[in-house]
Amino acid sequence: CVDVPAEFCKHPELNGFLAARYEEFLPADWREPFVAACLSNQVVWAKNESEPRETYGLENVRLAGDAVGCLHPITACGMTLGFQDAAAMVEHTELDEYAAVRRAACRVPQALSSSLYAALSGGDESSAMIRRSIYHRWRRSAASRRETMELLCAEETNVWRYRRIFFGIGALGMQTMLREIITSQGWRHPTTAVGRIGRQLRWLDDRLVAGGAG
Repeated sequence: CVDVPAEFCKHPELNGFLAARYEEFLPADWREPFVAACLSNQVVWAKNESEPRETYGLENVRLAGDAVGCLHPITACGMTLGFQDAAAMVEHTELDEYAAVRRAACRVPQALSSSLYAALSGGDESSAMIRRSIYHRWRRSAASRRETMELLCAEETNVWRYRRIFFGIGALGMQTMLREIITSQGWRHPTTAVGRIGRQLRWLDDRLVAGGAG
């Protein structure tokens, strides 16, 4: 399963586009079968859109799963949230109560899913820096991996735990950036150095605001 940005989906020969542009990013053993599948037209396309999980029903109708809203499948939490919707629907029969419970529970996984997708798919410098920080944190700490999964699965819904994770990731990324600026003597060009730092802080601030105020 590969993610193709919407602007590339207008390409007249999408299968050939995949074979030409995506092969180099795959593990060596996967490249030949991937290209063969593309060129033999074995590709299945599906449109993917992210929609906030806000509408849970109307009068006697209750919604659950992707009918409520869709998160990007990169974090694989849509099915988990759908099952949780169904369980909450049984426990909370009134629509207002059901919707309020689920909105509160889904705020953090929704924000974290969006933030991870932005970090893992972005081509800008800030995304790349945050991406390296995320990989570093996950590889070094089983506790961080477990904590991330708990937030994605809504087993933990405390927004401050989400923010603490991204503060830590952002701090690690900032340390790396400052080290690069010092090593390359980038401080001799203050406008460029300040611009890099500012973009990093804005990226992080956007991700933290996405967590909501609750």
